[in-house]
Amino acid sequence: LGALLAVSCTSPAVSKAVGTGADGATPIVVRTSESAVVVENHAGRALLNVRITLTATDAAKSFILVVPTLEIGATSEQPLTEFRSEDGTMLDPAAVHPTQVAITARDTLAKSYDVTVPWNR
Repeated sequence: LGALLAVSCTSPAVSKAVGTGADGATPIVVRTSESAVVVENHAGRALLNVRITLTATDAAKSFILVVPTLEIGATSEQPLTEFRSEDGTMLDPAAVHPTQVAITARDTLAKSYDVTVPWNR
């Protein structure tokens, strides 16, 4: 059973980067793939206004997506094609290669979270 669990929880197509909050816990886990960003809420409270920002060295602007609510223990998978720049330009994964993922959010008690991780493909 242990081997089966290990196989089901890992995938060679997905790299894992863990963001660490100020309290030393791991409230937000970030995974990236060729086509999506996955955010997991381990904060112990629902997260509100989860802002995911992708930056790339080959693009002059950042690409942003906001998830209104991410419940306790929930996972949100966001396709790269859903990210937009401030002027509305859609991210083209064939042309733009993210180098960093930044996440800001707050929980239901107004505690702020700010996590930045390198892009791992």
